[in-house]
Amino acid sequence: MPNKDLVEFDVTEDMILKGAYWILMKFNADKFHRAMGSAKRDKFGGYLERWMNKIFEKPFFDNFFSQYDKKYKIIYDDLIYQDIKLKTAPDVLGLNFDNKLIQFGKYTNEWTQFENMPSIEIKSFRKDQNVVTTKASQTADYYVFLQHDLDDDYLKTLFSNKFYDEKNYNEILDNWKTLIPLFEENSNIFTKIQKPENSLINSKVELLSIMTGDDWKKYSKLTKGSVKNSSGTIQKQPEKPFYFQEIKEHPPKYKRNPLGQKDLKKINLDFEDKKYLMPVFENENYSDDKLMANITGSSNSTLYFSIEKNFRLNGERFNKGDYKMSFTNFDRTANFDEYCCLKNSVYSYDNREKILEHFDQIVEASK
Repeated sequence: MPNKDLVEFDVTEDMILKGAYWILMKFNADKFHRAMGSAKRDKFGGYLERWMNKIFEKPFFDNFFSQYDKKYKIIYDDLIYQDIKLKTAPDVLGLNFDNKLIQFGKYTNEWTQFENMPSIEIKSFRKDQNVVTTKASQTADYYVFLQHDLDDDYLKTLFSNKFYDEKNYNEILDNWKTLIPLFEENSNIFTKIQKPENSLINSKVELLSIMTGDDWKKYSKLTKGSVKNSSGTIQKQPEKPFYFQEIKEHPPKYKRNPLGQKDLKKINLDFEDKKYLMPVFENENYSDDKLMANITGSSNSTLYFSIEKNFRLNGERFNKGDYKMSFTNFDRTANFDEYCCLKNSVYSYDNREKILEHFDQIVEASK
């Protein structure tokens, strides 16, 4: 599909600090979410990391609305619930336009979504992740998928200047010097190491896609979670779909299990109870015509095909020829059902115009 405008922003130290402050409030008040349905009970460090992606929600919409010249803002959910069962609200609770609150729903004993008001879920994923997922029980009218490249050690920005004092660094290096006689020169010991710095190298968050709930269910695959008996013993492992990993040119020779002529736009490799998360194939000019190829061989982890016309795969252009596609297993451990889709494919289903149009209609009706 044609290119969409890039929507991105930088994660700042203030965003991280505010997010961590809210998470600490939640950690101290809300014991239900510490275990998240497992036997493991998080200390604050693990809990902090698990909830930190919430900091992206408001900054994303602020940048998104600004880029499209919208004058409204979202009302985001930073409420802390007394009971996990009451956490039924979506991530966006309404809009604020001209200092007027436009509610998408209301709390009584649970969240009630108003008619014709959109339910929205915001999901963020690392740049090096390959698969986008949502819980099957967490339905929405729109899903906002974000991608970030935050440094793995981004929580270092929470530490005060006292933490980065030269005293700590020098004390550690001085101790290393006293230990030199204990190790031979070829020992596997770092003798030079960079001093920690209170700064981020990578901090970008960008919009991958805004998909409608119907499109998300249509283009993703529902994968079942594990099945446990009354004692908690796993009786059936969770489904682990294969996802597309790479494509490269390959000599044109036939392999086992050829599938013959297939339309790559509609190809479905699911067989023998295995599911495949496929990339999006398109003709080079993005037309709706079929994209026929000769599938010369297939297995659990590979697909070989020969094609006589140029094509696009997730927006990237490829010449006609002979190709090998490789797949790898998505190692899920979830005990719940999830919808899964190849992350690099969701961009092709971006429908941001629809959610903006929906917001515009809501604002106009409120005047």
